[in-house]
Amino acid sequence: MKVQLVRATLVLVALCAGVACWAQETKPPENSDLAGAANQLYQAGKFSEAIQKYQQALKASAALIPAQAGLIRAYLRTDQVDPAYGAC
Repeated sequence: MKVQLVRATLVLVALCAGVACWAQETKPPENSDLAGAANQLYQAGKFSEAIQKYQQALKASAALIPAQAGLIRAYLRTDQVDPAYGAC
């Protein structure tokens, strides 16, 4: 029960962060192609590979909120709650 509550909270935080970033009208950073590749891996169900790509994107730019949200989602899909919490 506690894990489900933590998971739901993290998903809500990730979604809110994604919406906040989408609302900003800024030019996407150059490393957004890494985040895009990670999103494609995520959508294909390749969560472990997506985690690696999201981490690469965040190393290049820690302010890339969609990559951070995607990393959290991918961790949660692989039942890695502690790393997902640490990625916040």
